[in-house]
Amino acid sequence: MAVHIRLSRAGTSKVPFYRIVATDHRAPRGGKFLERLGTWDPRREVLVLDQSAAQAWLTKGAQPSAVVAKLLKRAAAATAGSVAGAAGAAGAAPAGAAKPAGKAEPKAAGKTKKKG
Repeated sequence: MAVHIRLSRAGTSKVPFYRIVATDHRAPRGGKFLERLGTWDPRREVLVLDQSAAQAWLTKGAQPSAVVAKLLKRAAAATAGSVAGAAGAAGAAPAGAAKPAGKAEPKAAGKTKKKG
């Protein structure tokens, strides 16, 4: 049995939402699947992925689709970035430290008074 990791469409008309699933290659797009590995909302760029389960399927020989391969790379990069970000945050300046020069706080919208 050839296993593929691919997207299964959910959501409504013109509001796509995808589940990332491990499935038999003969199953239809929205049909039976072996395991749900995560979700992806392309409209809000929200990716939720169980990387350990996805890696387990890949080591068993599952073939990711082109889009899922890109999403797996993105998730791996985000995980690596969050680990590096956490290490960098430990050496960050204290909360009471001055802000870098040239970075002014944005003005609140609708808070300006009109003369007159």
